[in-house]
Amino acid sequence: MNVRAFAGSLIGILCAAVCLAAWPNPVAVLKLYDEADSLFPYVQRDVSMLESLDVAHDLLAPKDLTAEALAGYELLILPTSWAVAQWETRERAAAIRGFVHAGGALLATEAGWGGRLAPQFFPGALVIDTHVPVEGSCEIQAPTHPILTGISNSDLADYADSMVVGHAAPWVVLATITYYPVLLYSEYGAGFAVYSCDQVRRPPESSLSRWYVNTVELALAEER
Repeated sequence: MNVRAFAGSLIGILCAAVCLAAWPNPVAVLKLYDEADSLFPYVQRDVSMLESLDVAHDLLAPKDLTAEALAGYELLILPTSWAVAQWETRERAAAIRGFVHAGGALLATEAGWGGRLAPQFFPGALVIDTHVPVEGSCEIQAPTHPILTGISNSDLADYADSMVVGHAAPWVVLATITYYPVLLYSEYGAGFAVYSCDQVRRPPESSLSRWYVNTVELALAEER
């Protein structure tokens, strides 16, 4: 046996294995809280939904929100905007916007309680009021949009912990509750972003998160 050739082949196999192990899954979920934190269930909701859809995903810490780290993903999920002031920096916001512009998808949900927020990571101005929840009849405003495929008004939650009180182009309102936007979509460069004032639901209310399933499917589609 040619020992040198064998060693070269072995190194090649090991390198390939390392590369495969390092290559990220298609979806990244921002891990805002540790498992011991009382707010970790907000992260777990997204993890449970992705697992039910059999979608492979990674959990990223805020420090991992860099252009280099995000480049290998197709979808970035921000489980809740509660803690945005704790982790958002100018550099991280720019990395997220760059990720979307390059063709990635961003899905952010429910801002909860924390004051009036204007996150800088969104592709376009969006102001969220988290002090006043909104309740009432949810009405679809863009029935032909792919995020709302197969969805009627009754498939959307009639309550949200936050409301959007200001938005600008390129945001498009997909659904409202008593005239307040609660589900919005924005195209930016080659990618897109979705913000929902409602959080992803788990059984038995998972049917109310069909918009979430559609967003994941659109983000992972080979052709958009």
